[in-house]
Amino acid sequence: GVLPLPHKIRLVYTDATGCVSPAADVDILVKPTPTSDFTFDPVICQNSTSRIVYTGSITGGGVYNWDFGADVKTPGTGRGPFGVDWNTPGVKTIKLNTSLNGCPSTETTHMVTVEPRINPVSITCPIEGTTIITFDWNDVANTTGYELTLNGQPMTNTNMSNLVLTGLTVNTDYTLIVNALSTNSCPGVSDTLTCRTSECPP
Repeated sequence: GVLPLPHKIRLVYTDATGCVSPAADVDILVKPTPTSDFTFDPVICQNSTSRIVYTGSITGGGVYNWDFGADVKTPGTGRGPFGVDWNTPGVKTIKLNTSLNGCPSTETTHMVTVEPRINPVSITCPIEGTTIITFDWNDVANTTGYELTLNGQPMTNTNMSNLVLTGLTVNTDYTLIVNALSTNSCPGVSDTLTCRTSECPP
């Protein structure tokens, strides 16, 4: 940090008759204005935190006045590092004002984009026939589609939310993994379900 700089002011007074006063000295201490810079993660998932670290000119002491907005879930204090998260997705504003030795900083403001979490995917088997199985699952927002794996074998990705299998073997298990592919910083989600073709009637 920058140390306070002393400045000496000297006053010598001469009156109308020419008399000169003794010199009077005073030291004025000029303190540097602190800064309020900080680093942060600009885009985060709703399930994670933005890592905040103060990077301004204050090296010790000081006051840190953070404002994370009304929707903040876990705020931080001091210099950091600390993680901050919010209750809902959207663009959030972080503001910081600092002060040191009575000198206030200018305000620093940054925006964090909180992206929505991916809702769970859940598979059902509405039809389990002797040679047919229908897998069905819910539509999941903020995804580019679904990666499918049937009995350990990858299948072609799809944007559909169901899979109809025909010509199957009677009385056999079929296991489907549906992995919903995320379009944002939040992780994708998956579900696994085993369905069984029914036995032929006697």
